[in-house]
Amino acid sequence: MKKYFKITMSILMSAILVISLASCNSSEKDTDAKIKNMVDAYYENMKNSIDEGDSYSDIASRIKKYLDREGFKTRVFSKESIVVYVNRKENSANNEKRIFNISFSKETAKGSSQAIATILGVLKNSEKNGDIKVMITPVRDGYKYGLESIPKKEFAGYDFINLISSKDTGTAISSPKTEVFKISKKAVKNKPKGEIAYRIGIKGLMKEDSGNRSEKHANPITNLGGILLRAKNADINIEIVNFSSTGDISKYPYEGFVEVVIEKGSQEKFEERLKNAKEDFLKKNKKLNPDVIFDYEQIEMPKKVYSYGATMDILSLIYTLEDGIFMTTERDYKGDIEALDTIANIRTENNKLELSIMARAVSDEAMDSMRENFKMTSGILGFSMQSEERATTWKKKSEEYWKKSGIYDVLGKNTDQNKELFVESPGSYVAGKFTDLNVAEVRFNFDKLKDVARGLKKFVEENTKTKDK
Repeated sequence: MKKYFKITMSILMSAILVISLASCNSSEKDTDAKIKNMVDAYYENMKNSIDEGDSYSDIASRIKKYLDREGFKTRVFSKESIVVYVNRKENSANNEKRIFNISFSKETAKGSSQAIATILGVLKNSEKNGDIKVMITPVRDGYKYGLESIPKKEFAGYDFINLISSKDTGTAISSPKTEVFKISKKAVKNKPKGEIAYRIGIKGLMKEDSGNRSEKHANPITNLGGILLRAKNADINIEIVNFSSTGDISKYPYEGFVEVVIEKGSQEKFEERLKNAKEDFLKKNKKLNPDVIFDYEQIEMPKKVYSYGATMDILSLIYTLEDGIFMTTERDYKGDIEALDTIANIRTENNKLELSIMARAVSDEAMDSMRENFKMTSGILGFSMQSEERATTWKKKSEEYWKKSGIYDVLGKNTDQNKELFVESPGSYVAGKFTDLNVAEVRFNFDKLKDVARGLKKFVEENTKTKDK
């Protein structure tokens, strides 16, 4: 009888365990589905608000009205930056004070909307959380974030976590120093020696932050410069009329155009080179940039051009300056990146040749090395150089703190941890302005929404103590 009772109890306990696990799995699935449905709804409304807004103040007004209807407490600063106040749950102690920031622009409406929707959906469904703020801030003029319009008191005593929906995933608690170098010199235009003029252009490239090295991005400035330099080396005399690019200083230029004059006897050889260059460029870049266009056409002869010498100087400068990885921890560009740069802009207006470089480095020493290299290279070719610091190095001062918080587990065990970011980040601005804050950044892939939502929910809940009754 005792044996029978033990077996029965064993079966009963097993059944209870199975039922309990099934109940947990069912509950988890229900929560996942609830969060996904809420995130999807938030996403559509956020994206439409950003896409259809005429200005940042208009976008902020649209988003605020929607969030107010959804029951969130919001406030707008300077008509553009929104702070969403997520009150502490009744069962929660007020030990977790965090800011989740999402910066947006009309160009990044999709990714920004995904990040906003994800964190709001998670916080609506969290079982416990402390006082949390979600900042929704516009990006203006590249690195000037809407964060600067929010009063200092809104940050006091809070951790700061920047959220970005991105293909390049990872968690970071540091980012590099950034500096812009402007290299220029005067050059007088003269009557052309050649007889035929061409306009060559590349447009439709992705508008991607030039610190993102997850893909091989094409730079129209270096590509067009390379085409002309190789033609010059093949005994085709070239005079530049105009060379220009379009794009924000912190991003890869997405358009580039150059107008040149050549001698009539070189026309056939020049067009053959352009035809081959076009085929090669599209073959390498069309997959990543489906809307890219490479075109060239003969145009009306200009009255004035830059001389052969000035043309060679600008082409040599583009060729000689590094565009890409500048320095690594190991020789032959192996190991971790310590410094990189992008030729971000070119102008040849008002008898002036001007080129701008966006430089990023993880240390002052690496930035100094870049500065000396650029100064020496430009000086040899007769150019002068000026520099402007954009962001100071965001140090890993909170490494142990963030390790204990579990932030590295938000994206899963197999994602990059303590990743060194090379993209410009709101974290750099906040870390520089509020030196006492713990700052981190999480870049996640929206295609893995369920896993990311679970990770964020767990992070919020496990960092919140249950309130003593």
